[in-house]
Amino acid sequence: MNAILWTAKRDVPPGGATTDAVTMRHYGAGRAADEASAETQRVVLPRSEALVEPQPWGKLEWFASRALGNSTSMTVGVATIGVGKSNPLHRHPKLR
Repeated sequence: MNAILWTAKRDVPPGGATTDAVTMRHYGAGRAADEASAETQRVVLPRSEALVEPQPWGKLEWFASRALGNSTSMTVGVATIGVGKSNPLHRHPKLR
């Protein structure tokens, strides 16, 4: 959601954009998956809560991913590349 607002050059709320769309299910202890109810959550974290990964060439900031626990179907991040540096050649395998 934040990424959509950034792209549209709109202000992002200080606490991050929210939605009622279900992105993941949270299961309480002892509850079966079919009995659990989905909770509303932030889809994309605000920058202040991003997971920052320093790199030799700059940094990666993650706002949404399976690893962060706020999305099962998308990854949102920003790569900042330092002056005179480059991100090494790499690939993104198709995940199923």
